[in-house]
Amino acid sequence: ASAASAYPAEPGKEPPLITALRAGPDAIMKVWGSEWMIPSLRERLLANDMAALIACQQQGTIPEEFSDVVGSIAVPTLLYAGTADPIHDAARQTASEIAGAQFVSLPGLGHLEANERSDLVLPHVEPFLAEVLLRPAQSTAAS
Repeated sequence: ASAASAYPAEPGKEPPLITALRAGPDAIMKVWGSEWMIPSLRERLLANDMAALIACQQQGTIPEEFSDVVGSIAVPTLLYAGTADPIHDAARQTASEIAGAQFVSLPGLGHLEANERSDLVLPHVEPFLAEVLLRPAQSTAAS
């Protein structure tokens, strides 16, 4: 399905971001503001499936039934969010409901900034992954 035909809604009743996703990157830049549309983000946006992004926005990021299954997640989990991101507190709460999950708070960063700042995120992700990769070897050695 094309972005123009994915999940149609009555004209004027869609949130501005969905309308912008249907129109393309230049319209999204107007919604987000030009300071957010750095070249690497624009490239990532162009490579995305607009229909999937629209569907994701229409579904919401955390369906109500999701809260029922969070506690059953049994895989190593790392969540992060910037303190200026509206989902920061929800992400922290979600991490607290997953056994053994780690949460990283990135001071002063908004949603897009946190996703663009690999220099701040990778120092948390790399040790987390290294620890996860060592777990099976440790449990096998103890057997």
